[in-house]
Amino acid sequence: MSMAQPIHRTYPESVTAPAVEPPAVRPRPPAAPRTRSRRGAWADLRPMITLTFVGACLGLMSVVYLTAFARLTAHGTRISELDRQIAAAEADLQRSKGEISRLTRRDRIEHEAPRLGLVQLPAGEAADACATRAVSYEPLPRQVSRGGGNLVATRN
Repeated sequence: MSMAQPIHRTYPESVTAPAVEPPAVRPRPPAAPRTRSRRGAWADLRPMITLTFVGACLGLMSVVYLTAFARLTAHGTRISELDRQIAAAEADLQRSKGEISRLTRRDRIEHEAPRLGLVQLPAGEAADACATRAVSYEPLPRQVSRGGGNLVATRN
């Protein structure tokens, strides 16, 4: 026997019986490794981000509303206080006007004049007493002299 020729062997029948073929299976294309894309990651977080954003907006709006309401309340209180002060000042003004009219009544003045030592002026002089005259003020004349190297102002 040479090396180039095959050796013929005999095998028992059980070994040489045809094997049962496996059922036909369609081969699947090779699957790429699954990696999570960015879009998929954000899609999972979108409801939480939306709720957080809505909550932050509602919180900010409530802070702005409460601040504005507090300011309006403070201004309303201040306006009410000022209205009360105005009413008190108007009542005081009315009392003062009443007192002025009472004190300037002619019969009261005629009654109080003798006690104060006032005399009634004749009819012609009464108009002159009430008239106002224009008063002009002029500066006093000064003389300036030289005294020992200093200027000295003296009034005459």
